[in-house]
Amino acid sequence: ILVREGFPPNYLDSIVYVVHDKLYDKSTAGIELLKDIGGIWQLLYLFIIVPKPIRDGFYSLISKYRFKIFGHRNYCIIPSPELRQKFLM
Repeated sequence: ILVREGFPPNYLDSIVYVVHDKLYDKSTAGIELLKDIGGIWQLLYLFIIVPKPIRDGFYSLISKYRFKIFGHRNYCIIPSPELRQKFLM
């Protein structure tokens, strides 16, 4: 899917979210993902009206300083089989 959409096969620069064979990256991927999670998170879908270059600029800024903003853990969770099925590997 990545190669078909013009991304390198080992693309690791951003989150990539695929829904019904449509690929989203960077801020759009995050917004689409939060919409699909539902609940109060779907209210953040309103940011889709902000032009993508501006959203992606904020996305890059937050990703650059994410550990300072959100903290850092020295461990990773081990996903359950159900959670693992949601990721391309």
